[in-house]
Amino acid sequence: MHDVLELAERMGWDTSKVMPIPKETIDEIFKRNDESSDPHQATVIVELYKMVVHDWDRITKIDGWPIVSKETNEYLFRKFMDFDEKHHPTVLKSGLWMNNGFSTIADSVPIELSPLPDFHAYVGHLDYEYVEDDLVDDLKT
Repeated sequence: MHDVLELAERMGWDTSKVMPIPKETIDEIFKRNDESSDPHQATVIVELYKMVVHDWDRITKIDGWPIVSKETNEYLFRKFMDFDEKHHPTVLKSGLWMNNGFSTIADSVPIELSPLPDFHAYVGHLDYEYVEDDLVDDLKT
């Protein structure tokens, strides 16, 4: 675990809103979608969000973006640029990620969790709107 997170946990601070997004898992998501019969960057983005946002299937709206370190965001940008070059050569490379991806503006990250470790996302500042429970049950049937 990263030193910042270890210190925060020892001090009793809440680290539950810092989600790991391992580089290997990111690579697997891109590889799986790269080999898909219908590769699309939106599918990759949803899979990345599912890694850090719990109850994804019940959420109808998210206000804000998960926050990652500059290094993590640069890694994701490069992955999306390569993916778009191969599968979407006529679009702005990494454009969907620029509009819908994670942020690097760390103003919302508590000082005790800064600097945010690479390949982790902070989600403690996000607000969610949820689908009503009976609607979720209807969608499953």
